[in-house]
Amino acid sequence: MKNEIYILHQPKHSIISLVLVDKKEFPLLDSEHNSISKLLEFSDVFFIFPRYARGIQKEKFTSLYEGCGWIEEGTEGLIDTYLHTILYCLEIFERHVGFCISRISDLRPEIIDSSKIINLTLSNIVSPVFETRKLDSLEFYDIYKESNSGIFKPSKDSSNMYASYTSGSPILYFKRSNLGILVNFWKSTSKDNKYIRSFTLSDPRYFFASVCKFLEISTINSDIHNLDIGNL
Repeated sequence: MKNEIYILHQPKHSIISLVLVDKKEFPLLDSEHNSISKLLEFSDVFFIFPRYARGIQKEKFTSLYEGCGWIEEGTEGLIDTYLHTILYCLEIFERHVGFCISRISDLRPEIIDSSKIINLTLSNIVSPVFETRKLDSLEFYDIYKESNSGIFKPSKDSSNMYASYTSGSPILYFKRSNLGILVNFWKSTSKDNKYIRSFTLSDPRYFFASVCKFLEISTINSDIHNLDIGNL
């Protein structure tokens, strides 16, 4: 069922990688295939399947890649599914301190620095780590323009109206405390979560970058594999 958590085995690590299977064609590239193996060396792996991921048996995929569990995007959208998964990790698994959020198409073995991710998880640093970029004028226009004609006509379409920021980082790193803030924000607006539902882009980085700005969560503006922890 969509938006249901399926657990294949209990977590073993203090770090979990939430990996979006953003593929329309399979098999995975060798770089993507090998990246999952590298994540498994130091983290649990949980797969998130968007609604367009079809033609594969998701439980078999998760089992073959040794994932601890999986979920399929529900009717409320991809971001709601992410937050549903994060809530489960925080309240049911309970053991994870560090969270890596990524899309499978962005992963390459050479940018997965296990020692930095482990050291960051063990450190007192609590700020999320990822590069943040404000969208440019053309990107804004693509969001606010009318699809029929003039851009200044009134519209009730609220899709992506809060997506002012994104990230180019292949891995977004969070400590559990800041993800708790996001989950509490989601839960507090569950009856009228206009903000959450507005994010309809298939790349979750728009949401995570924008919501950190919206909730004034201070971030470390760096790719994690380029991060110099000693200077923080």
